[in-house]
Amino acid sequence: MLHHGPRGRVGRWAFLWVAVVVGAVSIQDAWAQVPEPQPQEPPTFELPEVIVPGKRPQPSSTTPASVSVISREDIERSGARTVADVLRALPETSVRAYGGLGSLALPSIRGSSPSQVLVLLDGVPLNNVALGQTDLSTISVDAVERIEVLRGPFASIYGSGALGGVINIVTAGIVPGRIAVRAGGFDLRSATVSAGQVAVTADATGGDRPNSDYAGTTIAGNIA
Repeated sequence: MLHHGPRGRVGRWAFLWVAVVVGAVSIQDAWAQVPEPQPQEPPTFELPEVIVPGKRPQPSSTTPASVSVISREDIERSGARTVADVLRALPETSVRAYGGLGSLALPSIRGSSPSQVLVLLDGVPLNNVALGQTDLSTISVDAVERIEVLRGPFASIYGSGALGGVINIVTAGIVPGRIAVRAGGFDLRSATVSAGQVAVTADATGGDRPNSDYAGTTIAGNIA
């Protein structure tokens, strides 16, 4: 039988310690050889260019388009009763009427169709949603401060309904009380009462042919 003395036990412990140290060094070397993960950059996306047109007030003299501004004084001197009557006197602007007072009146700018002319009342579109056109025969001028007409395509600013141009009607603010009465041929009668920011107009005519008589009341004003 073999007998292992103290020296043999010491040798075995020494061998175990050497094995542990060698294993630890090998593990450290293996960790050192593993490359550290590089931080990933967030993905980048290239967005398309967006062009935003400006809508700041601009003098008509610096506008690169043909613009006409009809003031309140111009409207009163013309004797016009409706916006359609005012626009008939402007160059490159026409109003197609389908009868006398109260009949359909559609604007056209530079030969455009009525659906290509955007009509605004204090910035609010008046164009018919279904047909895209605006009847100007019932828009009285009694509460109008000025009318701005922009000729040419303005679809980039106002949308596809402004391919022919834009008619912007600006109503007046608070005005003193006034009563106006008019009369004319074909039994025409008109009366207007205005006070504050509201104007009420009543028109009537016997017509120039059978079944063309008309009677109507228009209320216009700025309640903003």
